[in-house]
Amino acid sequence: MLKNWTYIQVQPNDGFGTLLPEETIDLHVLFSPTATKEYRCTLICKSLVNREFTIECQGVGVLPPLSLSSTVIHFPATPINDQSIVSFYVENRHLDKNHFKHPVPRIGNENNLIVYLGEFAPICPTSFQFDIPANAPITISPLVGTVEPGKRQKITVRLAPKLDTEQIRTESIRIREAELKRQLESKEKESSHRGESRARPTGTAASVNRRLDTHGTMNTEIRLPAAAEQSTVWSIAQLSLLKSFPSSLSSFIIPCYTASGICQKPGTLSYDVANTLFIQIHCPIVKPEMIVISDYGQTTIDFGSASIGQELSRTILIQNISNKSIQLHSTLLNISGPFRLINALRRVEPGDTTPIKLVFTPNATIEFLETLVLTSESSKLTLCLKGTGLKPNVQLSFDTSNPFSMGCVLAKDRTEKTFQ
Repeated sequence: MLKNWTYIQVQPNDGFGTLLPEETIDLHVLFSPTATKEYRCTLICKSLVNREFTIECQGVGVLPPLSLSSTVIHFPATPINDQSIVSFYVENRHLDKNHFKHPVPRIGNENNLIVYLGEFAPICPTSFQFDIPANAPITISPLVGTVEPGKRQKITVRLAPKLDTEQIRTESIRIREAELKRQLESKEKESSHRGESRARPTGTAASVNRRLDTHGTMNTEIRLPAAAEQSTVWSIAQLSLLKSFPSSLSSFIIPCYTASGICQKPGTLSYDVANTLFIQIHCPIVKPEMIVISDYGQTTIDFGSASIGQELSRTILIQNISNKSIQLHSTLLNISGPFRLINALRRVEPGDTTPIKLVFTPNATIEFLETLVLTSESSKLTLCLKGTGLKPNVQLSFDTSNPFSMGCVLAKDRTEKTFQ
């Protein structure tokens, strides 16, 4: 039960709810001070059998020297291997200490029931530092900075979700186990077709076969090692996880520590916990609409080396793994560059594939690097194009400063001369 307190809330459902036998629920007490002072209150929890439970609460109102232009960020639904970018500002509005005109940054406190205010924050450059959790798929730039009085600093937050490395390892083990089981079953079928009794495999195959259960998975007595990163099995595991990836929503509360003075290195800021700012970031992550299935899902297309004027072509297969048809579009390639897209992009039905035909024709002896972005209604796929131009190095076995003489030849006759 709450009195007429505007600075505290109990959620969800304003503190009302029903508990079943042996059930436990979590309630959140939200503290929103309106002034820089200390608050004290008593929360009363009542049940229908007239039992009361009291909870003593206290908190201190703080006005930090810095402020955030936004305290909640909602990213758009971002596919795996894609990215979304959102910006906000860290502002330093502390210009004077006249607390009669406006609130001044300080920490509230209370002593012997007499409310007094803490010291004013100094008017000087103020530093900040964001502390990102290790498991968060987000980056903040700049992570550390200093804001002058009356100025503001732009902060860029990037959401770039990736597949979990541990999940890829587990999936690669499952794929290798399934492949090993298939090979063992194939050997048994070959033996039965020859009219032989079911021969028991020898060596490692026999040891593994004895530990295969009825579902084709490995027993705990033996575990195949995970595939090496960037290997073929690793890439197949990534494709498998992408096709079955479940949508998820993750929320992170990122603290922003503040302190007076200049700080340029992360981890060296001497801050007061009371002046910490918080920003809540909501990260919806979804399955991409399209993936590359050729070359085991590699998105880097390396054409290798080619002589100037020589033309090399590559075909990449794109699959629609969503449940709706998509219309592909692409960014423009450099019209003076060596890469060209030579086929039209059409609508792709669910589960279907479409080819992307690219041509590489170098026009200089340098290494070329360009990106081609394929987009649909709510997803995009970035292809990295690489290639190196070479200057032809051809030498003739005769002196090129003089004409290549064929000698005297009778009319309607012919002669041959060879050179290297």
